[in-house]
Amino acid sequence: MNAASPMKILLYGGTVEGRTLAEALDAAGVETLVSVATETGENLLTSASEYLSVRRGGLGVQGMESLMREGFSHVIDATHPYAVNVSAHLREAAGKVGLPYIRVVRESGDMEGCTVVDSLAEAVASIDEEGNVLSTTGSKEIAAYADLPNYQTRLYARVLDAEKSVAACEAIGLEGEHIIAERGPFTVQHNVEQIKRFDIATLVTKDGGKEGGYPEKLEAARQCGVRMIVVRRPVEEGGFTVSQVLAQLGMTVIS
Repeated sequence: MNAASPMKILLYGGTVEGRTLAEALDAAGVETLVSVATETGENLLTSASEYLSVRRGGLGVQGMESLMREGFSHVIDATHPYAVNVSAHLREAAGKVGLPYIRVVRESGDMEGCTVVDSLAEAVASIDEEGNVLSTTGSKEIAAYADLPNYQTRLYARVLDAEKSVAACEAIGLEGEHIIAERGPFTVQHNVEQIKRFDIATLVTKDGGKEGGYPEKLEAARQCGVRMIVVRRPVEEGGFTVSQVLAQLGMTVIS
């Protein structure tokens, strides 16, 4: 077993990158507290160990600041690329406490041939007047699709198989097979099968990168000849890949 490191990391995760970093820090003997907002994020992690512990539940700026004062040496933000408010709060709290803040970023996906928009509302507005739609943008903003004509018969929403996600879809009147409650990762073939099964003409997604299954969606859309609308990521203030973060911390770079 590695000797314990003098570093103490507060890692905000709930993503594939967060899991990768947690495992690397644990293997290196670095005391790490992983903060996740949801059960889904917690389930991505391996079991707690001698060096790794997990805390679930959202925090405001004051809560983040209070937690950061518990002897941590670094704050690593590996939250979702679209969790802009969380990242802003983390950056603010770390600044107040005076801790180094490191933002983890993903590489963007290939968007050639896609319709790229700035928001889900813009995506909905750009959908053709006819044809079925497969949404893979999650349940948080599912109500935006209510502006789509005949959405209750045209829209198929793929969301997490969690009660809250399904309830959000039901709240706008979706029911039966129009709610696809399942958990990834999804292969190209799985995406192709759903596109064909529901006679999809338009696939709406976010640029979740490789970690979010974006390449598999894009390839499926291309194979099936369907239109793909992508909600681009919010502008980042800079950041580092997982390998770059580990290098900064003096650890072995993950290939």
